[in-house]
Amino acid sequence: MTHVTIAQRLRLLLLTTVPASICCISCAHEASQATPSTTASAQPSKPSVVDTRPAQPPTLAVAPIDPQLALLLTDQNAYLTTEGSGHRGRLFEQVCGRLMLYFHRQPSLTLEQTFALLGLPDCGDVDASGAEYVYFYDRFGSKDWSILVSAQDDRVTQISVNATSANDFSKCRRYKDWMDVQLSPPGHPTRGWIGQLFL
Repeated sequence: MTHVTIAQRLRLLLLTTVPASICCISCAHEASQATPSTTASAQPSKPSVVDTRPAQPPTLAVAPIDPQLALLLTDQNAYLTTEGSGHRGRLFEQVCGRLMLYFHRQPSLTLEQTFALLGLPDCGDVDASGAEYVYFYDRFGSKDWSILVSAQDDRVTQISVNATSANDFSKCRRYKDWMDVQLSPPGHPTRGWIGQLFL
């Protein structure tokens, strides 16, 4: 059986929570293949006529793909192919810039969707006021810039970028894998870690 990682499931979550390219199958085909119900009738029976026409294939209703999302996924693929999470650099910065534009148009972005695009954060801080997740990347030096994703109740509220030296990350919890990523503070109704979503 193929093992599916948490990161892969997050990516699938992103793709299934945006408008799908194929949204439904027309029921016209099913209707054309349905067998008429048999009922008692006083009318004289008529000879049945056999329809020899070939059955029509089901029609697909195709929804347009958001151009910004398409560009975002293209940039993400280039980043993962060239840099990867272990060497976040200018391509990662480009993905984040594209994500900021997308977030401006789609303010209902969730944490899970953001994780699916950016990958595992380097660290984070979660308390009663909300959550903040940090991604370090190389701009002019090693991890000298950072992307900050702020969230409240599992919804992204802000995405910002700044020099790493301009912020104090001493209170942040370092993440080694998805099981470390806390979503909400203790005592919160949605308390949990991202890894627990897939256990």
